[in-house]
Amino acid sequence: MHLKIIFLILAPVAFASCQAESSKPYTIYEIEQRLAKKLFESFSDFQITKIYTRNSDHNNFYKTVLGTDILQSTTDIEKQEFFFKPLTDTNNLHLGVAVFTYPDKTSAEKALSSIETSGFFKNTKILTRYQLVNHGKTNILAYTESSADKRVLSYLEAIIK
Repeated sequence: MHLKIIFLILAPVAFASCQAESSKPYTIYEIEQRLAKKLFESFSDFQITKIYTRNSDHNNFYKTVLGTDILQSTTDIEKQEFFFKPLTDTNNLHLGVAVFTYPDKTSAEKALSSIETSGFFKNTKILTRYQLVNHGKTNILAYTESSADKRVLSYLEAIIK
Protein backbone atom coordinates (compact mmCIF):
# COMPACT_ATOMS: atom_id res chain seq x y z
CA MET A 1 0.00 0.00 0.00
CA HIS A 2 2.79 2.44 0.93
CA LEU A 3 4.58 1.77 -2.37
CA LYS A 4 1.47 2.76 -4.35
CA ILE A 5 1.19 6.03 -2.43
CA ILE A 6 4.88 6.83 -2.94
CA PHE A 7 4.58 6.07 -6.66
CA LEU A 8 1.52 8.30 -7.00
CA ILE A 9 3.37 11.14 -5.32
CA LEU A 10 6.68 10.76 -7.19
CA ALA A 11 5.33 9.96 -10.66
CA PRO A 12 4.02 13.50 -11.38
CA VAL A 13 7.30 15.01 -10.11
CA ALA A 14 9.38 12.75 -12.38
CA PHE A 15 7.09 13.47 -15.35
CA ALA A 16 7.34 17.24 -14.78
CA SER A 17 11.14 17.13 -14.60
CA CYS A 18 11.27 15.13 -17.87
CA GLN A 19 9.02 17.69 -19.52
CA ALA A 20 11.17 20.57 -18.27
CA GLU A 21 14.29 18.91 -19.68
CA SER A 22 12.69 18.27 -23.08
CA SER A 23 11.54 21.90 -23.37
CA LYS A 24 15.09 23.13 -22.78
CA PRO A 25 15.90 25.95 -25.21
CA TYR A 26 18.20 25.44 -28.16
CA THR A 27 21.84 26.43 -27.76
CA ILE A 28 24.41 27.63 -30.25
CA TYR A 29 26.37 24.43 -29.65
CA GLU A 30 23.36 22.29 -30.64
CA ILE A 31 22.80 24.39 -33.74
CA GLU A 32 26.49 24.11 -34.69
CA GLN A 33 26.22 20.32 -34.34
CA ARG A 34 23.16 20.32 -36.63
CA LEU A 35 25.11 22.35 -39.20
CA ALA A 36 28.03 19.89 -39.07
CA LYS A 37 25.64 16.95 -39.43
CA LYS A 38 23.96 18.59 -42.42
CA LEU A 39 27.36 19.29 -44.03
CA PHE A 40 28.44 15.67 -43.52
CA GLU A 41 25.32 14.60 -45.44
CA SER A 42 26.65 16.54 -48.45
CA PHE A 43 30.45 16.42 -48.16
CA SER A 44 33.10 14.09 -46.80
CA ASP A 45 35.42 16.96 -45.80
CA PHE A 46 34.60 20.55 -44.91
CA GLN A 47 35.89 23.44 -42.87
CA ILE A 48 33.91 25.56 -40.38
CA THR A 49 35.33 28.80 -39.01
CA LYS A 50 33.66 30.69 -36.17
CA ILE A 51 33.56 34.48 -36.30
CA TYR A 52 33.58 36.32 -32.96
CA THR A 53 32.04 39.77 -32.54
CA ARG A 54 31.33 41.94 -29.49
CA ASN A 55 27.84 41.49 -28.03
CA SER A 56 27.02 45.19 -28.31
CA ASP A 57 27.79 45.12 -32.05
CA HIS A 58 25.44 42.19 -32.60
CA ASN A 59 22.66 43.68 -30.47
CA ASN A 60 22.82 46.95 -32.42
CA PHE A 61 22.77 44.97 -35.66
CA TYR A 62 19.63 43.03 -34.60
CA LYS A 63 17.90 46.29 -33.63
CA THR A 64 18.76 47.81 -37.01
CA VAL A 65 17.64 44.89 -39.18
CA LEU A 66 14.68 43.53 -37.18
CA GLY A 67 13.61 46.35 -34.86
CA THR A 68 13.75 46.64 -31.09
CA ASP A 69 10.92 44.18 -30.31
CA ILE A 70 13.20 41.18 -30.79
CA LEU A 71 15.37 42.28 -27.84
CA GLN A 72 12.60 43.27 -25.42
CA SER A 73 12.33 41.01 -22.38
CA THR A 74 15.24 38.78 -23.39
CA THR A 75 16.98 37.00 -20.53
CA ASP A 76 19.85 35.76 -22.71
CA ILE A 77 21.13 36.09 -26.26
CA GLU A 78 23.58 33.60 -27.74
CA LYS A 79 25.01 34.34 -31.15
CA GLN A 80 27.56 32.93 -33.53
CA GLU A 81 28.55 33.49 -37.13
CA PHE A 82 30.19 30.81 -39.25
CA PHE A 83 32.06 30.64 -42.52
CA PHE A 84 32.16 27.17 -43.97
CA LYS A 85 33.11 25.42 -47.18
CA PRO A 86 33.70 22.00 -48.57
CA LEU A 87 37.46 21.49 -48.86
CA THR A 88 37.05 21.15 -52.63
CA ASP A 89 35.55 24.69 -52.89
CA THR A 90 37.48 27.95 -52.83
CA ASN A 91 34.68 30.25 -51.61
CA ASN A 92 33.48 30.44 -48.03
CA LEU A 93 29.76 30.44 -47.31
CA HIS A 94 28.26 32.50 -44.47
CA LEU A 95 25.71 31.55 -41.85
CA GLY A 96 24.80 33.46 -38.67
CA VAL A 97 22.66 32.25 -35.79
CA ALA A 98 21.17 33.92 -32.73
CA VAL A 99 19.16 32.31 -29.94
CA PHE A 100 17.01 34.81 -28.04
CA THR A 101 15.77 33.43 -24.72
CA TYR A 102 12.78 34.96 -22.90
CA PRO A 103 11.26 34.38 -19.46
CA ASP A 104 8.39 32.38 -20.97
CA LYS A 105 6.73 31.31 -24.21
CA THR A 106 4.28 34.24 -24.16
CA SER A 107 7.13 36.78 -24.08
CA ALA A 108 8.92 34.99 -26.93
CA GLU A 109 5.78 34.95 -29.07
CA LYS A 110 5.08 38.62 -28.30
CA ALA A 111 8.59 39.56 -29.49
CA LEU A 112 7.83 37.89 -32.83
CA SER A 113 4.38 39.38 -33.27
CA SER A 114 5.55 42.53 -35.08
CA ILE A 115 8.42 40.98 -37.06
CA GLU A 116 8.30 39.16 -40.38
CA THR A 117 9.60 35.65 -39.75
CA SER A 118 11.41 35.31 -43.06
CA GLY A 119 12.72 37.46 -45.85
CA PHE A 120 15.68 39.80 -46.19
CA PHE A 121 17.11 42.09 -43.53
CA LYS A 122 16.31 45.76 -43.98
CA ASN A 123 18.92 48.52 -43.74
CA THR A 124 21.91 46.38 -44.78
CA LYS A 125 24.52 46.82 -47.49
CA ILE A 126 24.60 43.08 -48.26
CA LEU A 127 21.42 41.23 -49.25
CA THR A 128 20.97 38.96 -46.23
CA ARG A 129 18.23 36.32 -46.12
CA TYR A 130 16.91 35.24 -42.73
CA GLN A 131 14.44 32.96 -41.00
CA LEU A 132 13.12 33.42 -37.49
CA VAL A 133 11.30 30.62 -35.64
CA ASN A 134 9.85 30.17 -32.19
CA HIS A 135 10.68 27.15 -30.04
CA GLY A 136 8.88 27.64 -26.74
CA LYS A 137 10.61 30.36 -24.78
CA THR A 138 13.30 30.87 -27.43
CA ASN A 139 13.31 32.58 -30.80
CA ILE A 140 15.97 31.34 -33.18
CA LEU A 141 17.29 33.56 -35.95
CA ALA A 142 19.36 32.11 -38.79
CA TYR A 143 20.69 34.35 -41.56
CA THR A 144 23.08 34.21 -44.47
CA GLU A 145 24.92 36.60 -46.74
CA SER A 146 25.39 33.67 -49.13
CA SER A 147 21.75 33.28 -50.15
CA ALA A 148 22.65 32.92 -53.84
CA ASP A 149 23.98 29.44 -52.98
CA LYS A 150 21.01 27.08 -52.71
CA ARG A 151 22.93 24.73 -50.40
CA VAL A 152 23.13 27.44 -47.76
CA LEU A 153 19.36 27.96 -47.82
CA SER A 154 18.80 24.27 -47.10
CA TYR A 155 21.29 24.43 -44.20
CA LEU A 156 19.61 27.56 -42.87
CA GLU A 157 16.22 25.81 -42.78
CA ALA A 158 17.55 22.53 -41.38
CA ILE A 159 19.44 23.87 -38.38
CA ILE A 160 16.60 25.85 -36.82
CA LYS A 161 13.67 23.47 -37.25
